[in-house]
Amino acid sequence: MAPYLLSSSRIARVIAGSVFIASGMLLAPSPVHAQLDPTLFLKRTTPNIIIAVDVANRMQRDAPQDVSCLPGGTAANCTATLASQTSNYYDPFAYTYTVGGVAWETTLGVTAVNSTYRRRYGFRADGTCGDGTTTCGLAYANGGGDTFNAGSIVTVGNTAGSSYTNFLAPTRRTRYARSLSHVWRHRETDSPEQLDALGNVVHQFHLFSKMLVK
Repeated sequence: MAPYLLSSSRIARVIAGSVFIASGMLLAPSPVHAQLDPTLFLKRTTPNIIIAVDVANRMQRDAPQDVSCLPGGTAANCTATLASQTSNYYDPFAYTYTVGGVAWETTLGVTAVNSTYRRRYGFRADGTCGDGTTTCGLAYANGGGDTFNAGSIVTVGNTAGSSYTNFLAPTRRTRYARSLSHVWRHRETDSPEQLDALGNVVHQFHLFSKMLVK
């Protein structure tokens, strides 16, 4: 055997030493980065999240009824004025019935049967204008100021069941609220910058499953 070759005992000692070093590395892992994130420096402190919500009155309307404003219509003919004249405005406030009733509540058909009610401005309850026209939605009366014209005011009382509960559904506002609540539920999550890959355990399984899917 050549003199420079390792003896069997020396080979055994080298293997044993390598196994010992590898075992030590596995038993005492150092913190590692879970991923190379270019925004890592932002995650070391709690971020400030700004959510912008459009609260203009156009967000309280349902879809315009004119064919020009519907999918497949001639978009160039769907002006802002036409969209307003052919859509309903859903008042976001819930009104309380006045004990004994007042003249304007009687005109609107509100009675003591409903303790609270909501208002929709524009078309009649049956979807028509009542005068043969098709442009009786809530529209500006002074070129974009604070005065409006509406064909009628429809009220929905709190005893109307789902019609009252889902009053704002045509405006898609409830969908936006659900989306914001989804963001709110996920506001408290752990940043990934300092994770012990072999020492940490999964303690938020709902986030773990979403990470695997994504």
